[in-house]
Amino acid sequence: MAGLINLRGVRKVLDVGGGSGAFSMAFVRTKKGLQAVVFDLPQVTTLTRRFLEGEGLTNSIETTDGNYETDSLGSGFDLVFLSAIIHSNSAEVNRLLFKKTYDALTRRDGSLSWITS
Repeated sequence: MAGLINLRGVRKVLDVGGGSGAFSMAFVRTKKGLQAVVFDLPQVTTLTRRFLEGEGLTNSIETTDGNYETDSLGSGFDLVFLSAIIHSNSAEVNRLLFKKTYDALTRRDGSLSWITS
């Protein structure tokens, strides 16, 4: 999946609901120097950090504890990646999540790219 996304100009990725960090790991392995943040619930990121340590990727990927329904996603990201979470939300929750996703981006040029699997 990471190889399908044009990462030119992308320096920092936010992986919302990133779970194990598998997609973030793929992103940082695809593009040298890329930084990623896995945003997920605290009980999940505890496991994520173990996986990152095991893969030796703690310098490239960090974790942020939070709930995307109630917390800010942060800011300063060139790419926000959402995988396997949209389908389980209501339309209202998704509208709020998309707004938060937009707010987390550094560039807001009006273009959106959707990749589905």
